[in-house]
Amino acid sequence: MVALAGLNRWRLTPAITAGAAPAARAFRRYAAAEIALRHGVLALAASFRLTPPPRALAEAAAPPLALHLHGPAAMADLTLHPARDGANMAE
Repeated sequence: MVALAGLNRWRLTPAITAGAAPAARAFRRYAAAEIALRHGVLALAASFRLTPPPRALAEAAAPPLALHLHGPAAMADLTLHPARDGANMAE
């Protein structure tokens, strides 16, 4: 975008002020290309918010913690979901 803006400013603008008609057409084309490129960059940057950070993916994929407790009078299986800091569910 900076290269297109520089071309418009230092090469095409003086040619337009001198009265060159092809320079005016080229200026419009380059300005349209600069706007399209800017919209593409903004769309790409806006799409980044739709992807979760890698640490969130790793936490989501973590298996639950499972314990098997066995004593002479009783036996129990305990499972903690999602088995990380914060609120957990015990079964």
